[in-house]
Amino acid sequence: MLPSTCRYWTLLHLVPFLLIPLVTSPLAVVTGINVAAGVTHIIVIVVLSVGQGVLSRGEPCSPIRWTWQSACGFAGALAVGLVVMSTVDLAGHDQLATIAGMTASGAVLGAAQAPLRPAGRLSWFVASTVGWLVGALAFRGILPYLLRASVTGTSLYAPAYNAGHNELLWAATGIAFYGFFTGALRRFWGVEPRTRVSPSPSDAV
Repeated sequence: MLPSTCRYWTLLHLVPFLLIPLVTSPLAVVTGINVAAGVTHIIVIVVLSVGQGVLSRGEPCSPIRWTWQSACGFAGALAVGLVVMSTVDLAGHDQLATIAGMTASGAVLGAAQAPLRPAGRLSWFVASTVGWLVGALAFRGILPYLLRASVTGTSLYAPAYNAGHNELLWAATGIAFYGFFTGALRRFWGVEPRTRVSPSPSDAV
């Protein structure tokens, strides 16, 4: 993967942090926070999946397959993360809930995308899982800064968090670290080319 494309890959996965203040808060005024949060999740999944498909041209699978399979992976990751997190929290393990939920999200996303990379399925699964795990470990330290972030006195992330949609923030954090780890994997370990050029008879002489 070219260094420039690797940078685009990493930057793509920071988009959720932009979409939360640009979509969730303004839309919540019209539709309510619950609908706004749902719409934000859908937009995030679409943007990331299509973006990944575009950046994955030249790999063994087609961009279309990468797009729809990644969309399913992101949706599944969010759903599983929410279920695992709430289950662990209700069991009385609040400190472990975020770590368990986000790690489960990374594992689901990695499992969904691993078949798209036949030359490195295990490494992709590990990169995705570890990326979300590191994001979970960093989330508590990042959260206070996110809640204090504002532009012209308008809070960027606190409204969604205070309204009970903290999944927008932990998902954005997990996705960002996932993007960094998978981007590093694509940059330094490369990808399997979609087509191989057969050697000509003269090359064997």
